[in-house]
Amino acid sequence: MLELSVETSIDKLSVVARSIESNDSESIMVSYSKDGRQFLSPELSDMERLENMTNLFDIYDTDIKYVKVRLQKRAADITTRFKNQYIFSIDYIGAIEYEFETESTFYSKGYPILDEDGNPVNFTMASLETGTCCLTPNETSISFFLSKDGENYIPANYFGESGATVEFSNQINRTIFVRQDEQAGDLISFDAETWLINNYIPNAESYIEDSLVIKRNLNAWNSDGNQYEAYIDIDNPEGMFFDLGTTTCQVNNVDRTGRFFLPQGTHKIRTSKYSRIPTNLASETLLRSEDSLYPYNHKYIFEGYKYPHSFVGDKVYVGASRVYETKLRKVSKNFFIENTDKRDIFYIASSSAGDKFYIHKTTFRGPEEIYLDCRTNDSIIDNKIYIKAVLRSDNQFKSPRIDSVQVRVI
Repeated sequence: MLELSVETSIDKLSVVARSIESNDSESIMVSYSKDGRQFLSPELSDMERLENMTNLFDIYDTDIKYVKVRLQKRAADITTRFKNQYIFSIDYIGAIEYEFETESTFYSKGYPILDEDGNPVNFTMASLETGTCCLTPNETSISFFLSKDGENYIPANYFGESGATVEFSNQINRTIFVRQDEQAGDLISFDAETWLINNYIPNAESYIEDSLVIKRNLNAWNSDGNQYEAYIDIDNPEGMFFDLGTTTCQVNNVDRTGRFFLPQGTHKIRTSKYSRIPTNLASETLLRSEDSLYPYNHKYIFEGYKYPHSFVGDKVYVGASRVYETKLRKVSKNFFIENTDKRDIFYIASSSAGDKFYIHKTTFRGPEEIYLDCRTNDSIIDNKIYIKAVLRSDNQFKSPRIDSVQVRVI
C-alpha cells in the first residue's frame, strides 16, 4: 500500500510490471482510499490478468490519499525443500493525468479523383455515402465537411444536420480576400457617410468582378413596427422544406402557411411571428418555456437556433444556410456618392494595392457582419477531395469514433 504525501487527483493509474507465470497465471487488483479505511476498486472484477509492461486502471477521482496494488498467484514459482517461492516484479506505479478536450478536428489529405484511364476529373458536387461508418454515443457528435482546396470547407450531411449534396461551384472563396486591419471588425469608418469593408482583393489575385457578392448584416432582420424582414440563402442544390404550422408569413411577397418547399437560391421573408430567446438552452423543455411561439417562431425557423451539443429533445429550428438584411448591388462611384441614403449599394475602388469596397452607413445599426463571395479566374483542373470532421463530446468518459468515410463525387 502506498500513502501519498498529499491528497491527489488521479485520472488513470499506471502499473508497469513483469508477469512471471512459472506454474500459474498472475493477477492484479488496484484499489484506492481517501481515508485509509474504505477502499474502492476502479475495476468491475476483483482481480484481472496481469499484463507484461503497462497496466492501466481508470480511477478519475479526487482527494486520494492511499493506493493499494495487490498481486496474486495460486501456485509457487519455485519449490525447494518444502519451501514455496513466489516471484513478483513491479517496476513503476504512477498516475497519468489527462486533459479533457470537448472538441477535436480531423483533416484528411487530398485524395485525387481519376477516371478509368487515370486522368483527373474536375467534379463539381460530392456527398457522403452509406459506406461512412461512425459511432456517436449519447452526449457526443460528429460533423463532416468537404472541400476541393483544403481551405474552404462546406458542411456535408451524414447525421441530417446539413444538405445531402455539396455543390462546390457555389463555394465561398475566402482565400482571395485579405484582411486590412486584424484588430477591427468587418467595417472600418472611412468618413461620416461611408464604411470601408475590412477585406480587399490584392492586385495579384485574378477574379471575376461580376461574380462578387456582398451581403450585409448577417443574422440581422429589418423591423417595421411588428413586421420583420430579411433574406435567406439556401445553398443546398436539393432545396429545403419549412413548416409554419397554422401560422403565416410572406415568402417572396406571397403568403405561405403549413409545410412548403423552397429551392436553392435567395428568398425574401417578411413576418410578424418573431421573438428573440436566449441561445444555448439545454433542453427542449427550457426552449418551450422561453419561446412563446414554439415551435413556430419564424425568426428561428429561417435563421436556425444555436443548440448546445448536449441539447436534450427535438431540434426543430434548423434554419437556412444564412440570414441577412440585404444583398448589395454594384454601382458607379458617382451613383454611390449621389445616393447616400441607400444601404443596398457598393462601389469598387481600384488602386495599386488592389480592389477595395465601400458601402453607406445610413442609419446606425451597431456592428455588422459582412458576407463576401466571388469566383476566381482559375482554369486549372482541381480534382482532389478533402475531408474534415469535427468530433465533440460533453462527457469525458465518452468519445465519438470514425471507422470509415466514403465520398461520392459528381
